[in-house]
Amino acid sequence: MEDDSDHGGDAPAGGWQRVPAGHEIAALVAGLVPFAITMSSSSSRTVNGAVVASQYRDWVAVGGGAVAAGLGLVALSLLKRTAPAQRVARIALICGLVALGGGQILRGFGVIGAGAEGRSAGPGIATRVPGPPLTPPGPDATGLAPIDRSAEARAVLAVWNAPDAAATIHAAAHPQFRASVELDELKIFHDDFTAVMGPFVEIVGSVGSRRQTKDGKVEELVAGEAMFGKGLAAYEVVLTQDGATLRLLNLKLEAPRALNPAPDPQQARTAARAAAGALLAADYPTFDALSLPRIRGGRTPADTTRLQELVATLGGGVRLEIARDEPCGEIQHCVDYHAVGRRGAATMTLKVSAPLGRWRVNHWSFELDGQKKVTP
Repeated sequence: MEDDSDHGGDAPAGGWQRVPAGHEIAALVAGLVPFAITMSSSSSRTVNGAVVASQYRDWVAVGGGAVAAGLGLVALSLLKRTAPAQRVARIALICGLVALGGGQILRGFGVIGAGAEGRSAGPGIATRVPGPPLTPPGPDATGLAPIDRSAEARAVLAVWNAPDAAATIHAAAHPQFRASVELDELKIFHDDFTAVMGPFVEIVGSVGSRRQTKDGKVEELVAGEAMFGKGLAAYEVVLTQDGATLRLLNLKLEAPRALNPAPDPQQARTAARAAAGALLAADYPTFDALSLPRIRGGRTPADTTRLQELVATLGGGVRLEIARDEPCGEIQHCVDYHAVGRRGAATMTLKVSAPLGRWRVNHWSFELDGQKKVTP
């Protein structure tokens, strides 16, 4: 029998409950197990290349957290049977168990911890360098035994902070990449992403897969998370052989929504209006500065002459009337103008996109009413 004088007060029938009790120990174990054992899964949904929803679950953390928090609350019933000298300790233990359980539940649902970083941090914008589409496993590709290519993926990003990073990556890439991604376009992507995420620090996690397409090409994919100056970003590097050399076939980086908020539609309208004004002035240098490189790269001298003739046909004094102004994709905005001059009228269509915050023209057309349109 315990000595009441050691605890203060009269012991209840059956004696004082020791601290910690058996179920409190069990609660502590349940709350700590998820740190050692995980059973996690994640998924995401994309629309037009943008991640619009993502989900992370670790059911070991959810279950362990629920048990820890539940048993912690049950321990409240032991307070009356706890020696006065030990009640503060029991209250602290109960609070700790509930906090531990609640934290594990939040970890399990991806609110905090690993599930809250990178791709699982919430909706984010997927900014993919234009290039050949990735071939998913299925009828067009055969899965092969993976080979660890994390060192090669790290080498691609290792030059990210160099002044000539875009040129270096472009020059070392597979010919198929260089044919589909202009150097100027890669420079814009690099500069915009660096402005959002800061300098590259290190790859912190990667998984690999390997597949053979129906034309016999073997593609090696490395995906994971990379630390940049402002936080974690999801990355994907696709490599393929060019003779005896493994070269970059495609690159994808995703900035978390918290660091790359949804672009402002009003800025899209401002960019479209500025581009329309440059076209009406036949001012290609200004228009080029507002456009993606592939727009100016596809223009011929004849296009410039044709635009000047079209603007002259309108007869000056042109006013712009908005015919359409609406989003036409997750990160794209479409504006149609009716341009009315003293001697004629035309319809001007502009599409602007902002994968990383800055709106740029990615398509345009200019058509005299009843005549063939001008477009690069």
